[in-house]
Amino acid sequence: MDPTAREIATAVLDGSITAKWWFYVLMIGVSAVGAAIGTIVITYVTERTKGRISKEVWFAQESWKEKYRIYTGLIQSTEEALAATWAIVSDARVFSTLPPDRHSSLADGVRAFPEHQAYLDNQTKALERISELFVGAEVLLHKDATAAIEKLGGAVTRMNAVVNMSYHSRLMQLADVAAEVKVSLLAAARSDLRI
Repeated sequence: MDPTAREIATAVLDGSITAKWWFYVLMIGVSAVGAAIGTIVITYVTERTKGRISKEVWFAQESWKEKYRIYTGLIQSTEEALAATWAIVSDARVFSTLPPDRHSSLADGVRAFPEHQAYLDNQTKALERISELFVGAEVLLHKDATAAIEKLGGAVTRMNAVVNMSYHSRLMQLADVAAEVKVSLLAAARSDLRI
């Protein structure tokens, strides 16, 4: 056995190790090294955890912002489509010129009332905006919101494609569905965004 190791072993066994000066230097050195290693490990783990949490918080915030943008765009565009449609539906002249019991197309309505073209253009722009936003909606939004938008799409298709329907009925059905969709979108937004 090494003489230094023998001296240490003897000092430990007879209890005289605490009287040696090098014992205290050794204890301080071991403690300092342990504290330094502990600090480095804790700092590393803490920084990694903070980085991971920061990324998760950032992602959650950005997702919320994007959902908010899509919901507000959908609700606003639905309201614009509804307002344009109601402007035509509430025109009492439509009933006398294009009776509700006879087939009349959107083109027939515009021929009879050229001023309706501006409303139909606004309606079309709003519906196109809804279609653009729907791409993100399918990925991010609550299923009730996407179901509502799909319902609106079905109403638009019926408005444009159904035969044996009057000009007023086409637009009235779209107005009814748009009003329902707006309510559904508001409820889905409140639930999804927790507001």
